[in-house]
Amino acid sequence: MMDSKNSCIAAGVGGYTNTFTLTADGNSRLQLHQKDGELINYECLRALVRSLAEHPFVCKVEEDPPIVVSNNNARWIMQGNAPNKQLPFFEVGITGSGQTAQISDSGLSINSCYFYDSSGAVVKDKSGSVDGSRRKVVQYYAKSDDFDDGGHGTHCAGTILGKICTGNGCSAAGVQHDGSAPDAKIAVYDIDKKDDEGETFLYPDSADLMFGHGMDAGAMVHSASWGSGNNNYKSMEREHDKFQYENPDFLVIFSAGNEGEDLKAKPPVFNRKNTVDGIAKNNLNVCATMNDGQGLGQQYIAYFSSMGPTDDGRIKPDICAPGMSINSAKKSINRSCASESMDGTSMACPGVAGSALLLRQYFMDGFYPTGTKNSQDALTPTGYLIKAVILNSGRPLLGRDNDQQGSAMYPSIPYDESQGFGLISLVDAVYLKDKSEAKVLVWDKVELEVGGMWEETINSGSCNANHTSVTMSYFDKAGVGGCSECLINRLELTVIKSGQKLYPNGKTGPDTKN
Repeated sequence: MMDSKNSCIAAGVGGYTNTFTLTADGNSRLQLHQKDGELINYECLRALVRSLAEHPFVCKVEEDPPIVVSNNNARWIMQGNAPNKQLPFFEVGITGSGQTAQISDSGLSINSCYFYDSSGAVVKDKSGSVDGSRRKVVQYYAKSDDFDDGGHGTHCAGTILGKICTGNGCSAAGVQHDGSAPDAKIAVYDIDKKDDEGETFLYPDSADLMFGHGMDAGAMVHSASWGSGNNNYKSMEREHDKFQYENPDFLVIFSAGNEGEDLKAKPPVFNRKNTVDGIAKNNLNVCATMNDGQGLGQQYIAYFSSMGPTDDGRIKPDICAPGMSINSAKKSINRSCASESMDGTSMACPGVAGSALLLRQYFMDGFYPTGTKNSQDALTPTGYLIKAVILNSGRPLLGRDNDQQGSAMYPSIPYDESQGFGLISLVDAVYLKDKSEAKVLVWDKVELEVGGMWEETINSGSCNANHTSVTMSYFDKAGVGGCSECLINRLELTVIKSGQKLYPNGKTGPDTKN
């Protein structure tokens, strides 16, 4: 009897050629490519790799991961990892139509093909004027200037809702770099400024001024891919909580930061806790995961992604999304369809912001509860409902991918300092008929008196689901700067099933911090 290695080889090179193609280039490199739609016998693959490694003419055997365009990949990952990279929300017409996002960043290149409007452009000044007839950019608040110095804002905006224009000069060579909610519109709050030495910095305004302009433009989702490295509750966090508490339809989405490692240290330091940024209680804070085909894969957090908890012990980050090799719009003075790849939680945050726009459209177009569009079921969701369904959708991640940086994988479990509630998955957030298996019930704007209780009984009947998740989110009042216990209104969530009392966030008792 032959061993598995020899049996695979004896099965013939023909057996391999049914699954792989073998090519050679001018650098004495052989590449083995899996054919589309073909399944791999991993025992045979390992045997083939071993036989190649043992060959005297072979110097090295290594993985050659695919080069990916990651707006395209990130979208199907966030929509739920459907087979064949399908986009179930787009397939039923949920593309961000009727929704507007606000972004605070380095500006935006309105001549990029992903934002260009052949009929004209909105006024770019400090007036905050709004022109809802524009194709993409309906407001441009120019705090210091009216252009994008570094390209960061253009890239982030492209991930949220960029959509290639039509007509002359609007070809992207067939490559799909449209954003997460391509039919939505955007209000830009340009907060970059140059100092006397020519260095560019971001100078955000107060929440009332900045977010207020966004609401004037009809934006109810704000994307902020910036931070100060602050891990405790300060005046900015107070302002953000106050604004959302007073304007409950408005949701602020923040990047977690890129301080999860310090490669300049000797030796390099990994898995740096208490580094997460943008930590207001009501904000939705986003960490970065690896992309499809990269490193250990999409079920792992990127090594650079900042870690919680907050200084006062709260769960942050809240949710994760792809943040590696995100290919999106590139800044340009003249009309350009160029794109570029960037890494960071800055790239993950706008993906979640675009997803929030899809969820708003889902509710406002009446897809809840039947999973099909019905205008009679239309409702306008609060920001905390959107936050709740996003958190409830999270799929568990397996760890932090430090391998590419020469360090071991760092394990992670739900609700911990690395992943919060996991990887966003829109098909698990809400129900789409014939597109998702999740059956969802939501309650919005439930009011409680001090010391009051709200109770709901759910009879699962013949439902054979092996997983049930219950998530409560609410906008809390602003806390006190430097607080060690930052919650003002502490609501306790419990679930009783078959006489057993269950507590949230991996706790065995009430969660007094989140």
